[in-house]
Amino acid sequence: MRVPVLFLFLTNVHVFAQPPICVNRDASPSNQMFINQFANAPDGSFIAEWKKTQTTEAEVCTDCIQNSQSVLLKLKPIPLETTQLTDQDIAQEETEPELEIRRTIFGRNYYVKDGKRVYLSQQEAFEIKDRQRQKRLNNRLQQEIAESTQREINKRMREQRERKAKEIEDHNSRAIQLSINESAEYDTNIINPACVERTLNKLRPSGTKRFCNDDRGSGTPMSSIPCITKEITEYLAWSMTKAFECINNPSEPLDANLFFKKINRESNFNFWIENKNTGRGLGQMTFPGMQEVMGGDYDLLNRRHYKHAGRNMLEQILKSNPACKRYHSIANPDLPASESMYPRPYNYNKCAQLSMDEGIQRNLLASIALYRFYRDEQKIYSSHKVLQDLGIPTTNPDYVQMKNLLALLSYSSTSPQGARRIALSLAGQMNPSMTYEQFRVIIKRHPRARYLRDIDNSFEGIKKTGEVLTCTGLQ
Repeated sequence: MRVPVLFLFLTNVHVFAQPPICVNRDASPSNQMFINQFANAPDGSFIAEWKKTQTTEAEVCTDCIQNSQSVLLKLKPIPLETTQLTDQDIAQEETEPELEIRRTIFGRNYYVKDGKRVYLSQQEAFEIKDRQRQKRLNNRLQQEIAESTQREINKRMREQRERKAKEIEDHNSRAIQLSINESAEYDTNIINPACVERTLNKLRPSGTKRFCNDDRGSGTPMSSIPCITKEITEYLAWSMTKAFECINNPSEPLDANLFFKKINRESNFNFWIENKNTGRGLGQMTFPGMQEVMGGDYDLLNRRHYKHAGRNMLEQILKSNPACKRYHSIANPDLPASESMYPRPYNYNKCAQLSMDEGIQRNLLASIALYRFYRDEQKIYSSHKVLQDLGIPTTNPDYVQMKNLLALLSYSSTSPQGARRIALSLAGQMNPSMTYEQFRVIIKRHPRARYLRDIDNSFEGIKKTGEVLTCTGLQ
């Protein structure tokens, strides 16, 4: 038996998987280490938690409405008000068909039944016609009543839907406001995933590239830039959002916009990068910074362990804010001082901050906590103390925003001490009633405030000409 050549050809055709769409610049589509790790994340991981938050296909519902918070509202059915016929009426309608009354040329009334004429008296014909006319009138009346009733029912259902939707919106608004006031967890997206994608696409990463299977060890150096998909950028935005919800102080909010610009400038959201200055991960955290907010030290004179001030601040936040519960596994607030030190052999190893799951979370948590520590808690060099020394009162409407800017300057090579010196050297240009914009311009003009200028320039690099780009939902 001869086998057709076409059949032999088709049996050797291989179907190749489509290469992934990489959103980051200069990425190698063949380097899918993070894509595979993301797809195979185990239950209980931060990646698995993010996947559970993703919306599923909405339920098809004919009598549901969707309000501005995307809440599906199932309405209770309203019973229809219909006219019920009695058994006698039904029997009469069935036994009395519609008769067509005719008249002969001699004036006699009759109707045709089974092909034969049935003659009627004048009175009988009149009564049948009267019943038929009354029946048509009743049918028309019943139809009008049914249409009117249906209009009323539709109106009632519409009013009920609007009322229920308003109740849900009011409830959601109160719940969101309450959660913000109590620094509890809420669903607002602080970081816009589109901006994370824009950063990865436009800015070239620098530094050593490492792949980590978990948060232990030093990982494996990568020769090419890994492929990052749109789904992973959404996970990065979610991770930063949740870390901000944990550390943020609602009464004096941290500036998410400034912090986004910091990440944009330092790591370009390349979480796998380790730079030569030993900065690592998304926030490019250094060893002293990690020690401050997650560790402690040993007092040789008194022979005891103690926790750093930043660690004490972070522990209070973790215990008081319900939104921080997910981070207890990577920054346990109940550990004693001897164990809460950030041990050099493990927790400051490379993968502890570079791994895709816990490494990203640990790095972001420490970065934002250090931001708040520089702003509020450091005794001598905190932004709060600097503004007091400059004579700017807490009653100034832009006081919190000025603190946020000074705290960001503390990250640079100038350090918190250098940020204080820069601000105090400009004391002659400050006044108690100045606005934030005036304060920002004065600080940025200082020769040693190059870090702030670099941050703004890097952010301009991801924008299109003349574009107004909003990357954060919480200022």
